[in-house]
Amino acid sequence: MQMAVGDALAITLLKMRGFSEESFRNFHPGGKLGAILQPISDFMVCFENLPLLDQLAPIFEVIAEISNKGFGIVGLLNEAGKLCGVITDGDIRRYLERNANGTMQDVMWSAFAKDIMSPAPVTLAPENLGARSLHTMQTHKISATFVVQEGAPIGLVTVIQLLQHGVA
Repeated sequence: MQMAVGDALAITLLKMRGFSEESFRNFHPGGKLGAILQPISDFMVCFENLPLLDQLAPIFEVIAEISNKGFGIVGLLNEAGKLCGVITDGDIRRYLERNANGTMQDVMWSAFAKDIMSPAPVTLAPENLGARSLHTMQTHKISATFVVQEGAPIGLVTVIQLLQHGVA
């Protein structure tokens, strides 16, 4: 009980002095603790490597983008360049399963990304810390998510990236 009271007192004093997780990271930048407290903006995939398409793209373009970028996800943009939905390789499989009665050519040419996208996807902010980001992704049972700023995608982070950087 004495240790619990001592720990509570120490944490309270740290908070009163403005000591945060970010402050702790600055004093311990390396190793596992540094990785857990590192913002995801330090290691997210950026720019031309992002799997992004217009929401009006045909399904065959979505499949090509998923294959080319290799993240298992494509972000869909509206007219304003904001992320309006995502399609994962699982969404494609479920779409094909629902449309198994048609020919593959008809199924692939008759739908657009907006028809099968998951609207309002889980996203992260660039300042999110690695450990919190991993927790969010595990809670929602997703393996990749977009990092957005003011609704526009600026990066992508995957569970594998987080684990490779020592966040666990």
